[in-house]
Amino acid sequence: MPTPPLSRNKEPRAAYDYDLTADYILVVTDLGAPRSVTNDIQHVLADIAQAEELPSLAGYRAVYQDSQGEWAGITLTAQGDFTGFYGLGRRVTELYEALARVRDLHPRL
Repeated sequence: MPTPPLSRNKEPRAAYDYDLTADYILVVTDLGAPRSVTNDIQHVLADIAQAEELPSLAGYRAVYQDSQGEWAGITLTAQGDFTGFYGLGRRVTELYEALARVRDLHPRL
């Protein structure tokens, strides 16, 4: 689901697509402009929760593809708040492999 590149106050925002898997993994793909998902992650996660009419992303695991095409994990607290990014243990450029790594590294909460 594509997102608008401007916030309510007209600051540049990340452009991204996202999907939610049946086993509660949030998948975010950086579309490359005008701001990266990495640099706008707080807004990205809040926008997704709002778009999905969720009070938070509690219970979700998350992964994202950066503007270079590489996948990394997004660390969320039990309450669904962002705390950081993590590597998947090796260079991952395919979604199926990123999902498998997230499932291996973080079994269902």
